[in-house]
Amino acid sequence: MKNLALKENRGFTFIEVLVAIGIFAVIASMSYATLSQFLIVRDGVEASQREIRQLQQTFTLFERDFRFMVERPVRDEFGDPETAVVFESSDIEGELVRMTVSEPDIAVVGSSRLRRVGWRLQDGDLYRDTWLVLDRVQDSEPVSRLVLRDVSQVELLSYEWTDETGLKQLIDAEPEGLPFATELLITFEDERQYRRVFDLANGT
Repeated sequence: MKNLALKENRGFTFIEVLVAIGIFAVIASMSYATLSQFLIVRDGVEASQREIRQLQQTFTLFERDFRFMVERPVRDEFGDPETAVVFESSDIEGELVRMTVSEPDIAVVGSSRLRRVGWRLQDGDLYRDTWLVLDRVQDSEPVSRLVLRDVSQVELLSYEWTDETGLKQLIDAEPEGLPFATELLITFEDERQYRRVFDLANGT
């Protein structure tokens, strides 16, 4: 009877403990690998979703600016006349376009106000610049907003429409009147490209 009680109360042997530790290590290793892969996939999905949101926001801002362009020339900081829309100006490094836009005035419901808006690409970052006044003076500085990162190139093509030639690309940096449509092509540093065409409400 005494020997039976001793057999019933004996603990794990050293070999059994080693086997249990080995099984636990294998399970933990598999669980860590699965968790690590899940975290990598999750981070990739979140980064992709964040980039898509920023890209959608960029296209939305571009479309809003182009759709609400108005034929309102301005004067630059030296008092010289400047057309309502200017493409690829040499005044500001990397600038793609500068235009007069009619924006809703949040201070007065149902009203709008005119602003000078520009888009530029600098060191892989795409910015939207806004001037608080239309006819600038020499100390007029824009309010810059970073819209999109990791951009290698932005192509902005504008088109006019005539009954004789149909849709035709505009070449002049300072066209007469507003463009009929605008095509935007964004290329990221990893060579992915996104294209969007906007027809303009006030285009000629």
